[in-house]
Amino acid sequence: MQVENFQLYKHAWVGTSDPSAEQRLSPAECRQLLQRGGWMVRNVYHFDKVQHTDFWYVIKDSFGGIEEIPSKYRSNVRKALAYYDIKPCDKDYLIQNGYQVYVAAAESYKIKTSLMSMTQFQNMLQQHTSQWQYWIAEDKQTRQLAAFSLNKVNDISCNYSTLKAVPQHMKEHSVYYGLIFEMNRYYLQECGLQYVNDGARSVSNHSGVQDFLMSKFHFRKAYCDISITYQPWLKYAVKILYPFRNYIPNNSLRALLNMENMQRNTLRMNR
Repeated sequence: MQVENFQLYKHAWVGTSDPSAEQRLSPAECRQLLQRGGWMVRNVYHFDKVQHTDFWYVIKDSFGGIEEIPSKYRSNVRKALAYYDIKPCDKDYLIQNGYQVYVAAAESYKIKTSLMSMTQFQNMLQQHTSQWQYWIAEDKQTRQLAAFSLNKVNDISCNYSTLKAVPQHMKEHSVYYGLIFEMNRYYLQECGLQYVNDGARSVSNHSGVQDFLMSKFHFRKAYCDISITYQPWLKYAVKILYPFRNYIPNNSLRALLNMENMQRNTLRMNR
């Protein structure tokens, strides 16, 4: 059954299969999920359709070496590869060393998000299954951790689920250029996966990573359809608050209303 491929995450039922495999749920299946708890069901389907919609995944499905990168940014890649050791690591390393990078990155965002405690961060990593792989960029001279990526891998694709870097290393030595380049090379060229992705379109726009990937590394938008089914009380609240979405200060509520706007725009585009 389709519902078995969904899990509850932050009060929302979301698909756990590869984005290209998610199918449209029936109204009965959505009700079945909501009877088990949660506030809503987010269903994404028709992955990488030709027709443009207002919802997409940010993906890359080929690797062309450093020559595919715009010429003015190639030096950034070379600088990062010379300055950092970029490599996979085990979970224990990030449990011990990753939290300070996570905090430094989060505090630099224009839109502030609630921070996990160190214990919460470590517990999150402890709960990861064997699907997860970890990459780091270490300063070659000081051996300090400058950036990391938490990647969820299956037979088809790799999701760069969480990318974090110390802002100083981004500014001075372009650490993301080296980390992204090496992961793209490994997963697309060496492992032969169909694509890598940085997840679905951001509803909060807090980091700017997706724009960076598209402009510097030729990631692209894989357009999809999105359908959101709410619990009755939340459906009523969204209907009332939607006209005022641009004036709501709460980040979480504004993100929810942004997603509702994406659903409505996608429906209009499909007509």
